[in-house]
Amino acid sequence: MSEGKSELPPWQQIMEGVNSFILNSVLGREGSVFIGNAWQVLLEKAPIEKRKTREGWKQPGWQQTPAGLPDSCRYMPETTDRQGYVTSGLEKLTRNPAFFGVCNDFAWVVTSALVTRRFTGKYSKQAALLPSGTRVEVFGITGIHQDKHLFTVVNRARDGEENDYKTWGPDCYVIDQWYALQTATQPVKFLVEGPFYDTEFVAWWDATVPGTRISNAPSGKPQSNSFKAMNEFVAGEF
Repeated sequence: MSEGKSELPPWQQIMEGVNSFILNSVLGREGSVFIGNAWQVLLEKAPIEKRKTREGWKQPGWQQTPAGLPDSCRYMPETTDRQGYVTSGLEKLTRNPAFFGVCNDFAWVVTSALVTRRFTGKYSKQAALLPSGTRVEVFGITGIHQDKHLFTVVNRARDGEENDYKTWGPDCYVIDQWYALQTATQPVKFLVEGPFYDTEFVAWWDATVPGTRISNAPSGKPQSNSFKAMNEFVAGEF
């Protein structure tokens, strides 16, 4: 017998709500979400009937430059203007009829939605997505230029080693809607066995980090990737 939502452990119930919000907001609506730099290796992971090409993920008119086409994150994850980061992320979520961006944009908007106490505009009836005080981090894969990536990590254990996701704790979740859209999977990712566990996602991480290989840079020296916490927020702080 399958478990009902009320029977799930508390953190799985919470992340079910987060998953549903992402899929039903502008971040996840079919025909309203576009990706600026789709990765071919990820597109090929989607079931054939749901697979798109790189061009298929681009917003009509993406080559134009007027305001709103296409837009990208105005704040880097290391910004000290944390309130500005969240405010602008929520504006992108609530004011745009369509969402277009790279992984930075998806992490920016998802993180902002997770830490806000109060939604406005078309999501004004939406309750806070996470319990107040929950740790929320913008995380990156850094190192080899072509592998660089950003995503959001929720509830990472305080004693978890930054560069070893296996130490992040049993109640830690990753949200990567940029990846999820290309592979036709759920945005919430559990890193150990559970309802949101994604074998292919974890295998992609394992293949990418450390992923030591010869760099394309002029030096041609071996490089490797690592996980890096870029900025930390607390749910309910904004």
